[in-house]
Amino acid sequence: MRPRGFTTTEMLIAVSILGTLTALATPSMTAALRRTMISSASNDLLGAVNRARTEAQRSGGAGMPFTVCASSQSGAPDSASCTGTWDQGVIVFADANGNGARDTGEAVVLALPPMGAGVSVSVKSTLAYVLFAPNGMLHGGETGVRFTFSHVRAPFQADVQHLCVLRSAVQVVSDADLQNVARNAACKAL
Repeated sequence: MRPRGFTTTEMLIAVSILGTLTALATPSMTAALRRTMISSASNDLLGAVNRARTEAQRSGGAGMPFTVCASSQSGAPDSASCTGTWDQGVIVFADANGNGARDTGEAVVLALPPMGAGVSVSVKSTLAYVLFAPNGMLHGGETGVRFTFSHVRAPFQADVQHLCVLRSAVQVVSDADLQNVARNAACKAL
């Protein structure tokens, strides 16, 4: 009767196959994780922008503008101001005087924590904030703002996403779609 179990040779073969499969899967899993982090960050900011637009429209007769800005103090919304970079956190607040800066008494309605480690956000705009008028449109003469999300360790443009806040619309597009799809021309022009 033969003893049950694996021989040393069989075990070594199984371990080497497992090691090879793990080595093959790790790069694609890492890339998928980076894409997920980028997508999550852009979706969080999209939610903040949509919340500001909705709150501005809800203010109706009160005519209250709402602002989205970067805030390094988003963890303490009662004392948060529009300082820091977009990857450090974001606040949405009722901007009573429409100056794009949070002043005393202006209520924060949403605070986002810092984005995931390694996520980078760059902004293409002349403003450091996004301000919505009570009609839900971008306030003033600003044509739009484009946020570009990437990961510091993602070498491929395929991992880049853009969030374009236009006067009356918001788009989230990949870098490839921004370059090749005609319907994204307004976003690309920012």
